[in-house]
Amino acid sequence: MSTPLPGPLARPNYLSWPPGPYQPDADPNSPAFDPATATPAASYPLDGDVSLDDEQYHRPLERLHGMGMHAAGVAFGLQLSCVIGQPGATIAPGLALDPAGRHIYLAAGGQAEVGLSPVTGSANPATLLTVSPTGVVVPTIMPNPPGGNYAAGTYYVVAQWRETWNPTGAVSNHNNSTYNDTPWLQLVTAVTYGPDQQVILGQVVLDANGNVTSAGYGDVGGLQRTSVSLPAQSLQLQRAVTTGGSGADTAPWGAVRAREAGGVEIAVAKSTDQINLLNGGGGNFAALAVSADQATFGDLTNPGINLDGAQATIYVGAPGNYGDVLVADGAGHRSVSLVGDTAHVIVGGETLNGEVRMLNAQAADTMALNGETGAAVVQRVGAFANNLIDVDTFFLHVHGADLALDGRSKNNNRALVDWGDKLIINFAGDYPNGVEINSSLAVDDVISAQGVPLMGNPARKVFYWTMWTGSGDFANDGTSNSHTLDLGKETQFTAYVAISYIQADYNHSGAVTSGILSVDGSVLPPMGTSSIIGNVLQQVISSQGRYVTFYAGAGGDSISVQATIVVFYE
Repeated sequence: MSTPLPGPLARPNYLSWPPGPYQPDADPNSPAFDPATATPAASYPLDGDVSLDDEQYHRPLERLHGMGMHAAGVAFGLQLSCVIGQPGATIAPGLALDPAGRHIYLAAGGQAEVGLSPVTGSANPATLLTVSPTGVVVPTIMPNPPGGNYAAGTYYVVAQWRETWNPTGAVSNHNNSTYNDTPWLQLVTAVTYGPDQQVILGQVVLDANGNVTSAGYGDVGGLQRTSVSLPAQSLQLQRAVTTGGSGADTAPWGAVRAREAGGVEIAVAKSTDQINLLNGGGGNFAALAVSADQATFGDLTNPGINLDGAQATIYVGAPGNYGDVLVADGAGHRSVSLVGDTAHVIVGGETLNGEVRMLNAQAADTMALNGETGAAVVQRVGAFANNLIDVDTFFLHVHGADLALDGRSKNNNRALVDWGDKLIINFAGDYPNGVEINSSLAVDDVISAQGVPLMGNPARKVFYWTMWTGSGDFANDGTSNSHTLDLGKETQFTAYVAISYIQADYNHSGAVTSGILSVDGSVLPPMGTSSIIGNVLQQVISSQGRYVTFYAGAGGDSISVQATIVVFYE
């Protein structure tokens, strides 16, 4: 407080008589000193009247104002401070109000009662400590009773209204004495309510030696230090202004008032007035927390924005008023718009390309829509319940090395593979049962298998050749006359060879043969063994290659043979 505080409080007490002289153990709070029964003596005709004024008007009026116009708590000061690991709890000067409306005033230069039991008379001296400008230390190690340290545990530090008789204040008559305000400061495990009600200043935890191990304002959500408050239906705030325009209030006002159905309202005078929450210096404050299930903005009966704290949901829009959510960049340009009227989302805007990114639980990108390039980057495209994905476009470009059409196999089989400048169907035999085409197939260029053109052109090339072999060529040793055909390049072909003419004097030891010996130097496997001529080889083959070697032969006396060769190839 900027205004200097008043000094310690003291009051005179005009005691009733009879019974006569002042009793040393008398309690000024006792009903025995009720001034209503005072009988003023002739020598002191005004004592009883003054006592009545003091005890039955001024002091009750003070309490009525305190308890009727305020709620109990700390008004100012009375801060609790401790040194962790050391005994004692320091209480600074200050003022509190108890629930009975009495002022508990700890004044610098005054005194405080810190004993375990209250003492108000003079039979036993009170445990009074003088209050310094920094306060008074409430001991946590007590000399009375002997060894009377507070047990280890948690204690409330409380203040209680108290007066103590001051024997030096008696003047001219012992029935006329002075009483000083001596607030009673103590440590308790339970707060007292009733005629002698206490005000909590804080809470300390003590060890077995009376040392403070921790300190705070009290139980969270329970008994704790509070400040005085004003029980009022409405608090109206006004502020003077230097000048005002036409129709302006000369003293603008705002009110904080109780809501009829429960709660609090903040009201202003005009629809053009504002309600601001701001730092007193004009800047920002740290945080604004609203513990509410619902927070609405707009017309009270039809709010346009509803914040549902219980469901963590934001609703924008109301009947007759569609909602928009607009997000601007640092230059004030709209970068994200949620438009309720047309139910669409716009990402990007002036000077800023839009981008939508989706992350997985590991914060890795799994999908992105790029507004600058118009590209959609995804890891997987899946269909909804109809299992249908339509791609409606004149051109469809798939830029990938592998085109896996695994279908029902679900084995990532590679149907098409871009292998350099070559397109491979059924790469590496991923489809072990081959490729089947159940339709007419028209091919305008060469189709090849393993680099060798397939015979897809109906206008195929045909090679025709005849071989003639006499009996001297083959004799009985199985040798033959062979011919190698050069097809010009490696290609797919079908070759056939057969005996077309035999000239001989037949006997049991004569024989003729023909076949396909090899392709590109690789000898074909025999079909089995037969006569004295040797192995019987292939007569018809479909293969690929460039050089095909045929043979024909005759064995025995006076035998000649002619073989005919036919080859179809690209």
